Amino acid sequence: MPAFMAFSVFFSFFLGIFSAIGVGAETHTIKFINQCGRGTPCLVVNAQNVSTGQDYVVNGIFSAIAYLQTGECNVNGEECTLLEMNLANPTCPGCGSSVDISLIDPHRFNVETSFAYYNGCDGFGADCNSPSCAAAFYAPEDWYAQRQCEADNCSFNVFELHRPEHLFAINHCDIDRDKSVEPYNVAEESIYYH
Repeated sequence: MPAFMAFSVFFSFFLGIFSAIGVGAETHTIKFINQCGRGTPCLVVNAQNVSTGQDYVVNGIFSAIAYLQTGECNVNGEECTLLEMNLANPTCPGCGSSVDISLIDPHRFNVETSFAYYNGCDGFGADCNSPSCAAAFYAPEDWYAQRQCEADNCSFNVFELHRPEHLFAINHCDIDRDKSVEPYNVAEESIYYH
């Protein structure tokens, strides 16, 4: 067999194997569950809403924001509690996925927001259940608020919940902004808007 033909057969063989096992394939899923009783979940990429509560699956690196549209939020979540996400399989230490809750001006607390990873870093996340919660960004240098996951293909859930036992929850997701409670630990694989 001529050298070129042997190389062609060898190359075709390995190309087929790599294609079949999906080398380099990367998939992330964002799930929304609105138990708030009102509002519309928004997953926004480059000022375009790509999901209003449906599961969103992306192949490859993904950056977006999410919030519960309760009527007061602008297109990029201004005036509302914001969830920021960068999802990527790690290619070096510290290069994996990162999700955080932001209350950096012009964002304001409007509903309780929580999240947790699944399919890698299971249950790791944050909860912001008051305008002064310890889990959110208030300034760009508040790096403690980031929750990083160094697992391939990690995903997470977004929940909007009505929790009447919280002091600030009134009429589903309405809040009394003068009251606050201590954050609780997220035990589920979830992101919550309460």
